[in-house]
Amino acid sequence: MNNGGRPLCIVRHGATGIITEDVEISNIYIDTTSVLDGIYISNVANLLLENFIIKNTFTGTCGIAVYGSSATSPTVTRVKIKNGIVANCPGGVQVTNINDVTIESLTCYGSSDTYGKVSIQGFSNAFLSNIHSYNNTSNGIFVRSNEGFNSSSLVIQNCQSHDNGGSGIKVAELTGTITDVIISNCICLNNSAYGIRVENVADYIVFLNIALGNTSGQISTSGGDGISDHNIVS
Repeated sequence: MNNGGRPLCIVRHGATGIITEDVEISNIYIDTTSVLDGIYISNVANLLLENFIIKNTFTGTCGIAVYGSSATSPTVTRVKIKNGIVANCPGGVQVTNINDVTIESLTCYGSSDTYGKVSIQGFSNAFLSNIHSYNNTSNGIFVRSNEGFNSSSLVIQNCQSHDNGGSGIKVAELTGTITDVIISNCICLNNSAYGIRVENVADYIVFLNIALGNTSGQISTSGGDGISDHNIVS
């Protein structure tokens, strides 16, 4: 199979076709500038990716890219990414159009993508925990809606995001809606934009976070509605 220069590529072709059998990928090490995305997975449900180190992928590519086929009604479900390092990969980690996403115990640094480095768009039920994202050109953790699909049910907890060129954590409604967001027990330090930025999100709770030394502000919410309380800011 022609994998387009990707070391690990799993793709089910077709607009509606999905691999539904359990897929487990573990103990992976990739370090090369001669390839595209380190790991590229499309239309695979019931995926577990764990125990990996991915470094130095080619300009404009991701360390890990996981995609579902439909932006308007994602049908790919149950994707878990955990226990890994993604370093100096321009696109970092990107997950798009997936339901039931878990990303935990992940370190990501040195990405240069314009959105930022652990990135999710188009989802229902996403859980991000124990992510350490730093020294990225844009946002450390970035979650956004996707065109035509209303994203909902997001939890970001126990994450550290510092010294990034954008915000430490940014959650934004861009072309669809985002509802039911909880950001808690996170530490965001010395980012060039905000520590935590929430834009046009309905029903958010931002609490028990620490945001210090961020250039544009510590915790910022605009549009939408919700609660921001019991945070430590300076």
